Amino acid sequence: MPGLVHVVDDDASFRTAIERRLKNAGNDVATYPSAQHQLDRLKGVYQHCAEKHLHRYLSEFDFRYSNRVALGIGDGERADLAIKGAAGKRLTYRQPH
Repeated sequence: MPGLVHVVDDDASFRTAIERRLKNAGNDVATYPSAQHQLDRLKGVYQHCAEKHLHRYLSEFDFRYSNRVALGIGDGERADLAIKGAAGKRLTYRQPH
């Protein structure tokens, strides 16, 4: 199953070239001219995107995109995959000093 690759670069010709290569390799690609543009797109899903947790937002976005109804994956199966993926993991936050 292809994955969703996010490309952030301020050079439009580079974004176009890398997007073409990634698509030829079977990936879905989303390109952005800046990290701010990428955050703005995510804000359609999330009300606030803290930069320090951006990797978590992108992982969830990728999971949801890669496991969507258009690919034949229903809500129940997606929930099962999410639970299996969370097995043995624990999210903790350190208190600031």
